[in-house]
Amino acid sequence: MGRIDIGDQRRPQIIAAAKRVISMYGIDGATQERIAEAAGMTRPHIRHYLGNRDELLDAVWTATVGDYVRSVEEATAVTGAREDVARSFDRLLALSFVYEEDDAVILAYLHKAREDERVRARTHATYAYVEQCIARLLRSASPDAPDAQIAARAHALMAMSMGAIMLDLLDPARPRADRLIPTAAALLPAPQVTNAR
Repeated sequence: MGRIDIGDQRRPQIIAAAKRVISMYGIDGATQERIAEAAGMTRPHIRHYLGNRDELLDAVWTATVGDYVRSVEEATAVTGAREDVARSFDRLLALSFVYEEDDAVILAYLHKAREDERVRARTHATYAYVEQCIARLLRSASPDAPDAQIAARAHALMAMSMGAIMLDLLDPARPRADRLIPTAAALLPAPQVTNAR
């Protein structure tokens, strides 16, 4: 039986503690001392398992948005049958307008991105990629639509999703998904059926 790598246990523990601290204090207030305390470790442990502050922030961002990005990739990777595309839109909308505990972490990164070019580049790359995935699905539904229309609709869907996150943080007991999904769906083109012979 192989030896267990303690780092495989410690890294998720540190990342979870960092998310809690970032949710409470923002990125600037998420010191390695606070993260270490929340993780039940010392600051040298944090550095040993996740590296310097930039590496720690990268690991937290990846852990925070990784599942969402993978879900968006899966939901938008569909081409072909009209019914498959319609189901993909349903999945995408369900993913995009649901309050998650990590939303406070995401907003902390967006706030920090206003003043930190490194954080801005990292968060922008993630959201630009998600927007590209959405555009790909829109293109699949409407292959003849103008590029500008596809780009505008993909951006509008991203903006609605981000707005929903912010508003749900203000009142998480009253999520807005039930009201936003039909509005977002109105932005989606009806899938076109090609006449293949």
